[in-house]
Formats: sequence, structure tokens, C-alpha cells
Amino acid sequence: MALIGVSYSVAAFPQMAKLFAQGEQAAFMSYTREALRHILFWSIPIATLFVVLRAHIVRVILGSGNFSWDDTRLTAAALAIFAIAVVCQSVVQLLDRAYYATGETRTPVVAKIGSAVIAAGLGLLSPWLIEAWPRALDTFALLLRIPNIVGAEILLLPLVFTLAAALNMGYLWWKFATTLRASLWIDVDRTLRESLLASLVMGLTTYVALTLSAGHFDLSHTLTVFLAALFAGVAGMGAGVLVLVHVKSREFSEIAQATHRRLRRILPMLPGPEDLP
Repeated sequence: MALIGVSYSVAAFPQMAKLFAQGEQAAFMSYTREALRHILFWSIPIATLFVVLRAHIVRVILGSGNFSWDDTRLTAAALAIFAIAVVCQSVVQLLDRAYYATGETRTPVVAKIGSAVIAAGLGLLSPWLIEAWPRALDTFALLLRIPNIVGAEILLLPLVFTLAAALNMGYLWWKFATTLRASLWIDVDRTLRESLLASLVMGLTTYVALTLSAGHFDLSHTLTVFLAALFAGVAGMGAGVLVLVHVKSREFSEIAQATHRRLRRILPMLPGPEDLP
């Protein structure tokens, strides 16, 4: 998932730096928003799949040998929390390079140091927080469907990391918009709504597919666990694509057109009837 933010931000950096150096701030902001739209378009649905399929992913990779079912559930819950953090980190990757393109390197460093201090501080305070609000931990574990599992308090670490990543993203977003006096929300809010809607439908479809197919797959073997996750994931992605087509997603249309152009260059063109002897 992190490759999404890294790939888009690295690819966008040269053009962002060029536009800002030429004094074309409007074009610079438009290009930054375009990269941000595509990062959100990809990262939110993928994070949703990771959340819904978390147990299957962990079981395929680690769920064997001495790795117990409780260990699998705890790791799956941590994976779900980290998936949310990666969405924030992907946006941070782009905003960092947008700052670098403007020649401002101090703000990203300050944001990272601040978020690291917050994460470390909350991590050190986590034992006290557990003692002070034990019911909060129980509720949190219940939401992640791991009630009454020993060691659930370890999930405070990925939770703290995710909170720090969200604060880092929020600060960079706010500071970037106020410094350049231009909003990042133009067109991005539409992409965010469409991506969230498609992710919701995709997540629900994936969950229903997992539930309906549970009796048809022997989940005691790695291969069948993988096939069950693959079946549910494909069903969910199909539903998500239908939603994106229905709402006429701009990003989906751009990707479909780019894929079509690339395939036309790769695949040979067949002769038409008028070209046949």
C-alpha cells in the first residue's frame, strides 16, 4: 500500500518543482491536487480490502505452525489499524514533496518530529491509559472483534502510530493550504466522496462474499484460505468498479483511458474487412 503514495509523489515531484520555479502557482496547485486525487482513489479502497480480509491475509502469510488463532486475530487487528495509517502516510509522502518543490524543507521535518514525539509519549503513557480507562480498551477490542483475548493492549501501539500519522497529515495539509493561500479540497472532496462510497460498497460486498463462501472452503489449509480471500476480494472489487462507473468517477475514467491507449500500443491491430484481399 505504501508504494501508492511513494510512486505518485516521486513521479509528481519533478513537475511540481518545475511549475513552482516558473511561478505558475495555479498550475502547481492543480498538479498537486491531481496527484492527491489519485492517491486517495487507490489507497482508500485498498485499505478497505485489507481491513475486511485482514484475518485471511494474516493466515495465508503467518497462520501456520505455532501461530495460534488468538495470535492471528491480534495480528489481523493490528493490520487493520496499520492499513488506515498507510492512507495517511501516502498523503504525507505527497505533501512532503510538495513542500520540497517549493523549497520549504523545515515544515515536513517539524511535522515528523512532532508526530514522533506524540507517538512516543502516548506509547509510554499507554499502560497508565489502560489502567485509567479499562472499559475503553474493552470497547476498542470489541470493535475489532477480538473480545476477551489476552494481550489486546498491544493494539494501542498501532493505534498510537495511526493517530500520529493522521496528525502529521492534518498539520501538513493545513499548513500547506495556509502558506500558499489555496485550498487542496478543490475536486479532491469529490474524489474522496466517490472513493469512500465505492470502498463502503466494496467492503460490504467482500464481507458478504466471505460469509456466503465460508461453508464452501476448507479454511484449515493455506491454499483454500487464499482462494476464499481471492473470491471475496474479486467480488468486492467488481462491486466497487460498478459504483465508480455509476458515479462517473473521473479518476476511473482516466485510468481506463490510459490502459486502453497502452493496450493499443502493445497489441497488434487486426485488419478490417476493407483491408482484406
